[in-house]
Amino acid sequence: LIQRFNALLAHLAPLVHSSREHEAHTLGGRLCLLRGVVFLEVKQALLQRFVTSTAKDADAPQVLLNRLRALSKQSPDGSHTLLAQLQEQLSLLHPRALCRADKAFRVNFVGEAADDHGGPYREAITQICGELQSGQLPLLLRCPNGRHGVGAGRDVYLPRPAASSARELGWFRFVG
Repeated sequence: LIQRFNALLAHLAPLVHSSREHEAHTLGGRLCLLRGVVFLEVKQALLQRFVTSTAKDADAPQVLLNRLRALSKQSPDGSHTLLAQLQEQLSLLHPRALCRADKAFRVNFVGEAADDHGGPYREAITQICGELQSGQLPLLLRCPNGRHGVGAGRDVYLPRPAASSARELGWFRFVG
């Protein structure tokens, strides 16, 4: 019975409006309540279908990041970080422009000769994650266990409660 349900769901799910999953009287709401019996393979196939159907075929937008500026101008407000540079450039685009099957945007580093076939993109994401965890950006704090080196979850970071300026809230929104 469950296998038959999953087989039917795999074919019919794209026809179901599921944005009102909190309303149990709708078909989408009822399917969301049954998510525990939907096979992982069906969920992954549906997700891949949705991502593919919303992906753009146009060239990925290009961003220009200046790593030297990010390293040489270490400001307490984080305004010269790679995250700030990326957010400044990508905020000008409609989010739909970033819906791509591969990488959302292409990265060029100022003064560096690199073609973005994945390497500069991954490097930029890695460096931005490092900025978020290093204290260069006033957004995240290491959890108490991490600060004191005891207990579980020492690698966890929490939103900094004092990060409430318009710029900081914009960065939180950008990071997701």
